[in-house]
Amino acid sequence: MAGRITSVAFSARFLRDVKKLDAVQRAAVEACIADLYADPIPSARRFHLLNPKREGIYSVDLFPGTTTHKITLTIADGVATFRRVDTHAAIDRSP
Repeated sequence: MAGRITSVAFSARFLRDVKKLDAVQRAAVEACIADLYADPIPSARRFHLLNPKREGIYSVDLFPGTTTHKITLTIADGVATFRRVDTHAAIDRSP
């Protein structure tokens, strides 16, 4: 499991993905980022390794209790780099 998150960074792809979201989804992104600073990360976010074959890429649910949208990220030296935010199916195709 990844270590504690102390800061965040955003990929260009993540920033483009966020621009496509509506206001409710953008607010959920902000709440998700805040939750990732918690230790431990709330279990409702379902923080987990995206795929054992894709070492180092994690995913979290954008909306707790649903699996409609996910965020993917990598974590190195306490820095969470957000890669994508999209529907569950789109993330599974291209994390």
